[in-house]
Amino acid sequence: MSGDTKIVVIFNKFGKPVGEEGNELTQFLGTIVKHGEKWRHWKGLLKARAYDPSLTVDEIVARKTDNDSRVNKDQFKKLVTHWFTPKYQTTCDVKRVSRAKMQEPHVMGTKSFARLAQEEATKNDGAYPSRGEIYRITRTRKDGCIVNDNVAQIMSSLQVVSSNSRNTHQNEDDYLNDDYSRVKGPEKHGYIRCVGRMSAVKDNGASSSTDPETVQQLKDGMSRTQNA
Repeated sequence: MSGDTKIVVIFNKFGKPVGEEGNELTQFLGTIVKHGEKWRHWKGLLKARAYDPSLTVDEIVARKTDNDSRVNKDQFKKLVTHWFTPKYQTTCDVKRVSRAKMQEPHVMGTKSFARLAQEEATKNDGAYPSRGEIYRITRTRKDGCIVNDNVAQIMSSLQVVSSNSRNTHQNEDDYLNDDYSRVKGPEKHGYIRCVGRMSAVKDNGASSSTDPETVQQLKDGMSRTQNA
């Protein structure tokens, strides 16, 4: 892009970027904040393709650099040496155990919850999906299969709760009392599940876990970014 090119980004009611333009902004900001996401991805690919604990560091380096001209020998040797350190091995073991404990994996890939909700609203005359609906969509594969039995049980519970509350008016932003929270319980990790990385406000007797002041601050900040 040239320096004077601007992309118009649409934000949802929570100040989160949506649509393809929102995806562009998210990826751009992610690159800045994460300090080289592509570089880490490249290192991950190298490890997947080259790492072999039965080989020595020099053997791995020689095998990979001989077959891939993109790999810098000196840099790659430092990387492979790092892979063999006890600290790195311990970190990998912890992450491996953590992944194994995931009982409700989603199948969204890199698409954000905000983008998905916006797409669903576009298809349904502006009606945004509930968190229960987002949960169902993100845990159902393209062939219609649900990711696992645990998720299937939760979906069944969500359907029952939703059926029982259809005749009751609900605030779609009330994340303390919606159908999803009734099945899955209150927020525990500081973020609103099935919405995105937005801070959850602790239940202090208010009717909603959405902090309007925080939302407005996000919108104001994004507006200043657009006009910069």
